[in-house]
Amino acid sequence: MKIGLFELQNVLGDFKLLYKDYIDCFITIEQDVRDIVLGKMLKNEEIHFSIGYNSFTYVFKSKPELFDRISMAASLSEQILESQLENLEN
Repeated sequence: MKIGLFELQNVLGDFKLLYKDYIDCFITIEQDVRDIVLGKMLKNEEIHFSIGYNSFTYVFKSKPELFDRISMAASLSEQILESQLENLEN
């Protein structure tokens, strides 16, 4: 799931309908990974994910400049309202 969040950054601009599913997935991951996806870490920092015992290692860079902020905000708002939350932390 985490890998997909990085990979989808490249296509979200062309397929805005994916934002709802992207946000549904995004809010389920740990806060530190959210910060990385949103580019709150050092610029151009590479993120390494290892999967399984064979250590398949994936290297990613966050690309927050590719996000359509309006589509992302609308999807976040929709998620909060659908879940009847006051904010994403409740």
